[in-house]
Amino acid sequence: LVKCRAALDIRGADGGDDEFQALNDVIKGTFEDLNKAGSTSDSFNQESNAPREGNLGNKMDDAVRALAYRSSDVNAMLDSASTGLSFRDEEYLGGVISFAQDLSRYAIGRATLRDEQSVLIARDLVSELMACLLKFDFRNGSIRRKFDGIKYALKRLENILYELSVTSDNAGDDGPKSKRAKIEEEKTERVDVAEIDEVRARMEARDELREKVIKRTRDSQKSAKQAIFALHRGDQARADKLILESEEIAAELLPIIEKEPQLRYGSFANSLEEYAEAKLFKLWLTEQRLGTPDDMPICNEEEFLGGLCDLTGEVGRNAVAKGTSRDVTAVQFAMVTNMTVMNLLEGLALPYNLGKKLGPLNQSVKKLEQMLYELSLTQGGRTAPSGGMVEDEEPTTKEVNE
Repeated sequence: LVKCRAALDIRGADGGDDEFQALNDVIKGTFEDLNKAGSTSDSFNQESNAPREGNLGNKMDDAVRALAYRSSDVNAMLDSASTGLSFRDEEYLGGVISFAQDLSRYAIGRATLRDEQSVLIARDLVSELMACLLKFDFRNGSIRRKFDGIKYALKRLENILYELSVTSDNAGDDGPKSKRAKIEEEKTERVDVAEIDEVRARMEARDELREKVIKRTRDSQKSAKQAIFALHRGDQARADKLILESEEIAAELLPIIEKEPQLRYGSFANSLEEYAEAKLFKLWLTEQRLGTPDDMPICNEEEFLGGLCDLTGEVGRNAVAKGTSRDVTAVQFAMVTNMTVMNLLEGLALPYNLGKKLGPLNQSVKKLEQMLYELSLTQGGRTAPSGGMVEDEEPTTKEVNE
């Protein structure tokens, strides 16, 4: 990545071609080795379209951006097929958009050397790319934020061309000739419009699948939530029906998720966490045990652990209802359950979204301990205010005088 950044910083100055070419050769070799080494990994296999591991996706954006400078020598933008590397559509777009924005900096260097032709080529390339990208319906995200910067890059390039024209020594002497040359240059296509349109078609197809997943997972999550409410009310039959309905919706969407694995993260994963919570709560109430991943094979490990964390909240609510009827044994079982879950999770290296659930879990255990203490006082014939221990009463004035 350091060499990639260095290559991007060599712009607009004469005499740096050898160094620029040497760095690009290293970059190309590096990513060819990475492509060869990772060709069997789902994270690197383009056909699987699985999410990249770690920050590999950002690095692939930088690879496209650097390789685009190699192809800029022939006055045209990089096409993904010519690289021989496995770029995702989002990575390719992110890289070429960043490259287009860099061209405004490149143009400043070329303008310093009065190279108006290079600035004109850069302006035309950015203009054509922007015309193609305006057809996209980008969602809020990194690509949308990058795209918003293209119009500023294009404006900067046009300003540079204007400044060069008004400061040229022979401005006006060969106006007609320059105009003809400009028209001729504009006839050269610098962006592969067909490839950009193919990328847009694939992204639109994925967006349609994404909308379908979001809509159906909303139904699945709703069924799981209603199942939990039914379990709290003791309506076992309705809870079983709703849990099965949630599971069937998730199974219906699995083929789409297998085709587009990145759609698992977000609404689909949230609905499976809710389903896991409902299934775990049912097993805890009916069989007095903690469920295992084998009880819900449709969930992956992170979704199961998310449901297990959320289960402790339902266990706490159930304990409050049992404590109202002075069922000490049920409250003790709830506290042991939450303590067991907390001890298990504290021994794992949890991702951030799960790690932040440990705080509420710890508070739940403390509340259950306090509840048992208050129940013990009640059994001994004393009462204690909820949320705190009994304090000695202040002595009266008469007692003080005595």
